[in-house]
Amino acid sequence: MATINEKLKEKLSTLTKLNTKEWELVENYFEEVDYKKKATVLDADRTAKYIYFIAEGSLRVFFEEDEHDYSIDFGFEGDFICAFTSFLTQQPSKVSIQAIEKTKVLRIARQDLYKLYDLSPSFERLGRVLIEQHFVQKMSDYVSMMSQPATTRYKNLIKKTPQVVTMLPVKYVASYLGIHSESLSRIRRNVAMCG
Repeated sequence: MATINEKLKEKLSTLTKLNTKEWELVENYFEEVDYKKKATVLDADRTAKYIYFIAEGSLRVFFEEDEHDYSIDFGFEGDFICAFTSFLTQQPSKVSIQAIEKTKVLRIARQDLYKLYDLSPSFERLGRVLIEQHFVQKMSDYVSMMSQPATTRYKNLIKKTPQVVTMLPVKYVASYLGIHSESLSRIRRNVAMCG
């Protein structure tokens, strides 16, 4: 079984090439934090100070409005997750981040990430690639949400992220898809019957 640092190294290796000295810097700047199930990682109205790498477990990004809870992103083992708008602008976040289950993360503080950017072009590339990937994914999600029926969105979600079906409560998935829990239950039954 890979150690937490090995999981981070494996993920970062897919994004950029780092030399031995750069890897040592990564290990010095990332810190390990454990969260209990349903623990708050970031509250809305607080400024995001960290980017999180999920070593074990899962997180969700959500906001609350009119007494409703709307999930807008999920992160699973091997993913980076953050309230990116707040992190980049240093303005209070409009979203919260919560542990869906017992979760272990490696996090890096914004000021430490910016130090790494100054130390090596490899780190600047890493930051750029992470933000580009996040942007592409969010645009794809937005287009899907606006142009596809709920059943198609659900099928695409389980194709892209199969653990959604087994790990997440129906209410989280339904809010992510922009539908009611009852509608999602009906869609899940129909998809299961059609194979």
